[in-house]
Amino acid sequence: MDLVTLVERARGGDVDSFTELVQRYQRLAHGSAMAVVHDADLAKDVVQEAFVAAWRSLSRLLDATAFPAWLRGIVRRQALHALRARRLESLAEAEHLPGDGPSADQRMDAGRRRLVALAALADLPDGLREPAVLRWVHECSQAQIAAFLDLPVTTVTNRLHTARGRLKRRILAMMKDALSDRSLPEDFPARIGRIVRAEGPLIEARFEPAGPPELFSTLIAADEAGRAVTVQVVQHLPDGRVRAIARDAAAELAPGMQIAERGEPMNTPLGEPLMRSAVDRLAPPTRAGRPVLLETGIKVIDLLLPIVRGGAVGLLGGERVGTTVLVEELVRRLATAEFSLFTFVPGVRAEDLRNIRDEGYTLGIGGIQTVFFVADHPERREAFDTVITMSRAIATAGIWPAIDPLASQSRWIAPEVAGETHAAVAERVRKCLTEADALDGHENPDASARATVARARRLRRFFAQPFFIAEPYTHRPGTFVPRADTLAACTAILDGVHDDVPEDAFYFVGGIDEVLARARGAG
Repeated sequence: MDLVTLVERARGGDVDSFTELVQRYQRLAHGSAMAVVHDADLAKDVVQEAFVAAWRSLSRLLDATAFPAWLRGIVRRQALHALRARRLESLAEAEHLPGDGPSADQRMDAGRRRLVALAALADLPDGLREPAVLRWVHECSQAQIAAFLDLPVTTVTNRLHTARGRLKRRILAMMKDALSDRSLPEDFPARIGRIVRAEGPLIEARFEPAGPPELFSTLIAADEAGRAVTVQVVQHLPDGRVRAIARDAAAELAPGMQIAERGEPMNTPLGEPLMRSAVDRLAPPTRAGRPVLLETGIKVIDLLLPIVRGGAVGLLGGERVGTTVLVEELVRRLATAEFSLFTFVPGVRAEDLRNIRDEGYTLGIGGIQTVFFVADHPERREAFDTVITMSRAIATAGIWPAIDPLASQSRWIAPEVAGETHAAVAERVRKCLTEADALDGHENPDASARATVARARRLRRFFAQPFFIAEPYTHRPGTFVPRADTLAACTAILDGVHDDVPEDAFYFVGGIDEVLARARGAG
């Protein structure tokens, strides 16, 4: 949203619009306050008071385009009031502090380093000090500094050039090290991070470890020209880091740039080229040697959609089909394994974000990499060894997990990987399900067709299975069915061994023994 619109809405009492103004200008305001008070903690207090004062007096701002310079004036007035109230000790005394060379015990107190850095800034003339703080402590672009100080960009450039000549490189490095972690007020609604890696549209950014941005949430970065770039979180990493995708293919983001969390989820699907570029960079290379099949204990996956150690799985989700539940179940069942799971959903609801945040989902543990895209299903699937497709129709029928076995695929079902018996049973299951779908709606089917349809219905119900993660909701204990048991049970169903067992006995159970026990109980 452009500046004029934000100011107009905020002037009308729109708190969200004013919050976005805070997000955009808090670094600049803090840098301006620092240039006056020379104290990071005091500057935080100054900026908070300045934004409160700005909110109260915003109705008196006649020209919305003048907001940056108007805010700067409020910040400077608040800073001068704070100086008079606190009677800060003159920074000139800092000249006598030690330099940046190592002491006898090879360390320097952090507070002392800040004073040395601030002393170097204090030596600059007034016209140079403020641009220098904004540029080298807060890493604002020259365009941003010019807008905030109400100066031409050329003037800012000249002043920074002069300031650079007066500040030694070692002092600049010290300032950044000593102050970067204290540069932003803690109580502002926005969270600020820093880009630590950038490769094409894919970036990695670091935030506070206690509260990184939620999956799917929108981040805003600015390139050197001050142009806003929308970025979306696709993966959580340890230590407050996230991976995200810039939604502008032409964006040139680089390590060191700051990035702010906007908060709301992005529901516009990511385009195929950007999505493909990100997947290509994240998908692990194919491992040499014979693939090692992982046993999930989920019947439909182990039989038809096997996953291998170190492989890449594409999960094509949808609305209300249990996508996140399946992700969490796979992560918990394969916690000691290693593979990558790429999940694609067409949109995100606020309910989805609450579930991820409130229900304790891990969404990645150990060697498991989970990546989420708000995107339509990928046109090309070669990057994935296994593709699991969720189905709204199957979910509506009450089959959970709502996996469509015919729309899904795995390259590991080949005899040389899964084995001759496994491959043969999987092929028979697919054939039975396909033929049953083709017979749907036919009038007067013969005995063979009726048997095929009935066995397909038993198979589909048998693929419904209680999950461990869903026990609080289903009130059914989760089940783990060994692959060998699944193969034997499906073979028996296909051979007609269980044609006399009621179809309902197959629904939402573990192994075939549970099916037969249920049938005996019903009889």
